[in-house]
Amino acid sequence: MSFFTNSPHQGASNRRASRHLGASGMFDRMRTLVDNVTEAFDGPAQTRKDRLLDNWMRIQEYYTPQRQDDICKLSVTDTTIPHHMEGMLRELAHEILDGAQISIDEALAQPLEFGACMEYLLQYHVLSDLVDLAERDVPRGMRKYVVRFFDYFTSVIPLGLLPESAIRLPLVAIMRQCLQIVETSPRTVVNGPVGGPTEHRLGRGYHSIMNERAAVVLCHDLLQLIVTLFTRLREHSSMVYLFFDWTNGEMVASNSELAVAALRSASSEYTAHSVRGHELFIVHTIVEYLLAPGATGQLAREALVLVVQVLAAPEDAERFVAFLLDQARVVEVLVEHMSYLHAQMPMFRPVPRTPASAVFGDAYAGPRRMAPLDRRVQNERDIKGGRAQRVDIGARLRHLLAQPSLLRARATQDQRESRILAAARTALEHVDAFFVCWELLDEIAAVAHNEHVLRVVQSQLMNGFLRTHVEPALLTSAAARNQALTMVSYLTDMITATHSTHVLDALFVVLLGPDLMPERAPQPTVERPSMLSPEDQQMLDMIEDDALRAEAAQLLMPPGSTNFGSDAAASEIHPV
Repeated sequence: MSFFTNSPHQGASNRRASRHLGASGMFDRMRTLVDNVTEAFDGPAQTRKDRLLDNWMRIQEYYTPQRQDDICKLSVTDTTIPHHMEGMLRELAHEILDGAQISIDEALAQPLEFGACMEYLLQYHVLSDLVDLAERDVPRGMRKYVVRFFDYFTSVIPLGLLPESAIRLPLVAIMRQCLQIVETSPRTVVNGPVGGPTEHRLGRGYHSIMNERAAVVLCHDLLQLIVTLFTRLREHSSMVYLFFDWTNGEMVASNSELAVAALRSASSEYTAHSVRGHELFIVHTIVEYLLAPGATGQLAREALVLVVQVLAAPEDAERFVAFLLDQARVVEVLVEHMSYLHAQMPMFRPVPRTPASAVFGDAYAGPRRMAPLDRRVQNERDIKGGRAQRVDIGARLRHLLAQPSLLRARATQDQRESRILAAARTALEHVDAFFVCWELLDEIAAVAHNEHVLRVVQSQLMNGFLRTHVEPALLTSAAARNQALTMVSYLTDMITATHSTHVLDALFVVLLGPDLMPERAPQPTVERPSMLSPEDQQMLDMIEDDALRAEAAQLLMPPGSTNFGSDAAASEIHPV
C-alpha cells in the first residue's frame, strides 16, 4: 500500500489535524516561533523597548476588526496573550532591575526617572488599555490575567512611580471593575437563614458562595492585589494620601446599625464615582471576606492588618484613624462578629478548633509569626524608629525573573485555580470563625501603635463582648455549671492565642477587677448605729479611696458627733 493512500482512519485523523492546525492559536504560536528564529539568526539586535512593543502589538492584533468574531469564541488560554503579557512583565522587570541600585528615598525624591519601557507604558496609556480589555473580558478569562498583571506590576515598580496618574488611576479602575463583578455574581446562601435579617451580617464571604468559578478566582485575585498595594504603601507613610483622601463627617452611620451593614450601604453610594470613595470600597471588600474560607479569607485578614498599619503610620494620622474607627468601624465589626459567633457556639461542652483554620497564609510575616523576643524587639523598633519597612526591590525582581512561568503556563494556572475553588466550597465552623476574629483583633492591637486605636480596641472588647458574653457565662448558677466550665475552656484558648498586652489587660480587667492588686482578707468592722441619712450614706459608698471616704464622712456628720474623731466617722460607712 502506498504511503500516500489514505485509509478511513487516516482520513479522519487528517481531518482532525487540519482543524487543529486551522485554529488561530496554532498559527500564532507558529508565527511567533518563526519570527524568533529569524531574528535570532539574521535580525538586528532588539532593545528592551522593541521587545516590549512587539509583545504589546501582538496582543493588539487579536482585537482587529477582522478577528472580532473569532476572538469572542476563544478562551484566553487558547491564544498567545498570556505569553505576550508575561513577556512585557519580564522586559519591565529587567529594565527596573538595572536601575534598582538607588535607595527608596532617592526614588521618592526623583520619581520621574525611568527607562524606555516604562516611559512607553506611561506615555501611551498601556495600563488603561489593559483595563478596557479586561472590562470586555474578551477572550474569555482576559480579566483575571489583567488583574494578575497589575499584581506583578505593582509589586516591582519603584515606589516613586505609584503617584503617576497613568499607573494609579488604572489600578483603581481595575479594582473597582473586579469588585462590581464579584458583588453582582449569583450566590448560594449558606451559614444563615435565606433572606433573613442576619443573612450577611458576618460578610458575604461567610454567608454565601459564588456560583461562578470565574468570580471566585477573581475575588481571590482582587484581594491579592489589595495586599500587594498596601504592602507597597507600607514602605513610606506619605503614600497613604494616594488612596485615602477621606475627610471627616462625610459618612455618619447610625450606632443602631450593624457596622458591616453601614459600611456596605455607604460603599454602594460611592461605587459609581470614579474619583471618590477609594478607601470605602477597598475596606468594604476586605470586611466582606474576612471570614471567607481558604486563601481568600486569609488574604482579606492580611489586608486588614496592612490597612491598619498604613493608616496609623503618618505623622498626621488623626483623620485616617478617625476614618478607620468611626466611619469604617473595623474594630466594631470584629467585636460584633465575636458576639454573634459566641452566641452560636455550643456552651455545654467545648468544641476544639479545626487545625486547618489558619488566620493568615504561609507568606504572612507579622507579629504572630515571630518569636516572643523578636516580636518585642520589632515592637520597640516600630515605636522608636517608625514603621516604614524598606524592601529590597532588587531581590524581589530577581525572584520574579527566576520563576519559570508567571502567566503563560496553562497547567500552573489551572492548578492554582483548582486550589482556590476547592477551598471556596468549604465553610468555617462557628468556633473557628470566632477564634479567627479574636486572633485578628489581637493582631490589629499588636501592629497599631496608635493610642486612639488601642483605647478603642480595649473599650469595644470589654463593653461589647467580655462584659456582655464572657462574664455572664462565668457567673451562671450551679445548675448550669457546664456552661461556666465550657467558657473557662474557651478562655484558656483565647489567652493562649493572645499576644497583645492591651488585649490581655482588657481581659484581666474583666476577670480580676480594675485595680489588679493582690487580694486581701476583709478587715473586721465595728457596727455602730448610722448617724447619716440614706442619701449621704449612698454618696459615701460611691467613694473608693478610704482616706477621702473618711474625710467626707467627717464633713457629713451632725455637729454633735464630731467628738467621735476620724475613726468613728469612718465606721459610719457600711461594708459593701
